[in-house]
Amino acid sequence: MRTLKVACASVLLASALGCESDDAASTAATDGQSDGQTDGTAADGADGTDGAAAGLQDPVLPDWPSEQPGVSDPEARQWFRAGAWYKLDPDELDDQMVALFGKHRDDQPLARPQAIITPHAGSKACGETAAKVWANISPPDLVIVLAPNHIKVGKTAAIWNGGPWLVPGLAVPTRRDVIDRFLELLPEDLDGDQEAFEHQNAHPSEMQLPYLTRKNPNVEVVFISLFDNEKEEYPEFTVERAERVGKVVAQVVTELQEAGEEVLVIGTTDLSHYEPMADVDAKDEIMMDAITRFDTVALRQEVVDGDFTICGEIAMEVFITAMKQLGYTGLDVSFRGNSAHMIQPGGKDSVVGYPGGIIWR
Repeated sequence: MRTLKVACASVLLASALGCESDDAASTAATDGQSDGQTDGTAADGADGTDGAAAGLQDPVLPDWPSEQPGVSDPEARQWFRAGAWYKLDPDELDDQMVALFGKHRDDQPLARPQAIITPHAGSKACGETAAKVWANISPPDLVIVLAPNHIKVGKTAAIWNGGPWLVPGLAVPTRRDVIDRFLELLPEDLDGDQEAFEHQNAHPSEMQLPYLTRKNPNVEVVFISLFDNEKEEYPEFTVERAERVGKVVAQVVTELQEAGEEVLVIGTTDLSHYEPMADVDAKDEIMMDAITRFDTVALRQEVVDGDFTICGEIAMEVFITAMKQLGYTGLDVSFRGNSAHMIQPGGKDSVVGYPGGIIWR
């Protein structure tokens, strides 16, 4: 095992912040379930062949440096979940992700998606669900992430305006020109901020990086954070605001793609939180149906009226609005999983649901 020399103590705080180790299984909230061996199945729709581009291959992962890049950069976003929700050692993280990808790789050529929906729990809990998305795509070099921020720290609608994000072996750069464009187009609805991302409950953004960087180590990322959690329903986000932000996401993607850059949009959420399996299955089926059909009206109604415990409904509404603006009418691939495999013998029937989805270009 390679030992990383880390210059900032904050990168090793996962266990001190109440997380279990990556090899532990627990039914407590700290086990990484929230915020599966999965039994989700693909929905009707494209299987990736229409979006397949000849010659796309998974990268040959590099030999990682002995010292973690970026730890001395005061503008860098340090990790909080490495060593707890995913492997800390970069070579072990390679092995973890490659094994997941290999298990869920289908027989179609790798394809370039326009957008994906992913969960954001610990890899023990949702890794199987997430890998069913990541295994079959080839991400481009620029990614925009729409993610919830689960506590009210920092700006409630924020775009990361600091330096690179650290993940074992890499310092993932951000794109200042794209960040500035978002701030120019959304002066009333989005703030440049770092505080909203620099705590352990901002894990929805961080949890995209273990998968993403092992599918494209050269990626640049723009992170947008929207205050939301499983206990509140659309906090501080009206339909009109979600539409404004979603339309600007579509505008920025269009501008970049017209300039010759490929862009992937990631929307991340978990579904029902810590409910009996039967309830999770029933509620998640309703929510995934609305998400798959891009029906934000039905999703909002079900979440509010049914008191559903989804944690990223705002990110989903923004994501769907953006995709509809780009001309898409629904997910091409849609499935769901859950954390039932985390329940210990005799343990409480308490499960978290996870979504997966792909829109092919």
